[in-house]
Amino acid sequence: MKVVEISGGVTATLRVKSTDKTFQPAPAREEEVVLVRSGDQTLLRYGDRVWSVEGVVPSDTTQLTDVVVSGLPVVAYVAKAAADVLVIETRRFTQELRIAEPTQIGLDDKVMDDVRRSHQVGGTAADVAGWLEDRLFVPPAPGEPAALRRMVISGDARGRLDYFRVHGLKVAADVRRVDSKLRIERVIRGGMSNRPRLMLVYAPVSIIDATLAAELHGAVRTTLSEAVAGSDSYLR
Repeated sequence: MKVVEISGGVTATLRVKSTDKTFQPAPAREEEVVLVRSGDQTLLRYGDRVWSVEGVVPSDTTQLTDVVVSGLPVVAYVAKAAADVLVIETRRFTQELRIAEPTQIGLDDKVMDDVRRSHQVGGTAADVAGWLEDRLFVPPAPGEPAALRRMVISGDARGRLDYFRVHGLKVAADVRRVDSKLRIERVIRGGMSNRPRLMLVYAPVSIIDATLAAELHGAVRTTLSEAVAGSDSYLR
């Protein structure tokens, strides 16, 4: 799933201009960028290029500053690019989680068969797992380790600490912790029927055969449970 395909979160459209040099070469449309605050200025980073930016008009600057200093995790990408002005789309989430340990989510035969039947996915078990990974996980953020994928999750409306939902591209996966392992319980279409509090998770995460999935590290179990307990979400 590309950054532009993430749904949910608090959205904001920012019109920015450089305070010192033109955007040459300008980032391409849909390319991910990073916005950070440094002292009294806002920096926009794309690859190895960095620009100091401000809003095109004062109201744009106010909105830009609100996003950057909010303290919330943000993803941003280019919606429109020119040498003098960029239009940046952003999504903010309620919390950021970072998991360093490898995190495997198990896929059993029942769920695999459901995915094959409901979503017309063929191939081997690895092919089905790859199909789900392509739709549920976002590639690493700029400057992050290659293994550190991202996923957008919400917790359980019933307050169960061993359940959470991964929101992806036109599908969502309900995940449960069973005997210290994560396992997909079901895959549904859409998956964003209301406005849950969404968390952005950074983790070396993968989907594999449920019989091969490793147990979660104790610290990972604690981190996920605490995050899910604090979310106001749904899993029905």
